[in-house]
Amino acid sequence: MKKIIIFPLIVIIVTTLCSCSKTTSSNITVKGQCDEIIRCFNEKDSDGLKSMFCETVKKTENLDEQIENAFDFIDGEIISYDYLIGSESKSVDEGKVTKKRVYPWITEILTDKNRKYEMQFDSYVIYENKDEAIGIICIEIFDREADTSCKIGEYVY
Repeated sequence: MKKIIIFPLIVIIVTTLCSCSKTTSSNITVKGQCDEIIRCFNEKDSDGLKSMFCETVKKTENLDEQIENAFDFIDGEIISYDYLIGSESKSVDEGKVTKKRVYPWITEILTDKNRKYEMQFDSYVIYENKDEAIGIICIEIFDREADTSCKIGEYVY
């Protein structure tokens, strides 16, 4: 009788543990965005960073200036960082996801000049019937030591 109870219990535990280690496609997307943002900052690739923003924000008249200010805000080359998924929100209509927004954090950003930063960005992954909203709408960079911040983009939706 004990074997009948123990075997299903082991199967449930193993299944649960295995499912926790899997990476979801949302995590991969977020990690890819974080990696690309860091690459753009290190290479001062304003066109690359701008391309990650949604079409509505790209039309902001001073977006290029905001990006250059953000590049100047970070002192040195980024040598290490981590990221957190943060949170995400979804709108569902009749069982279909019509809107999905992610709010990741790039944490523990360390530069070669021993400066530390954090970044949070806000990005629409899905926005049904509003393709111009897909992409990053805002990036905020925080220097916790100096208690200052810098923002690129705007919260338009």
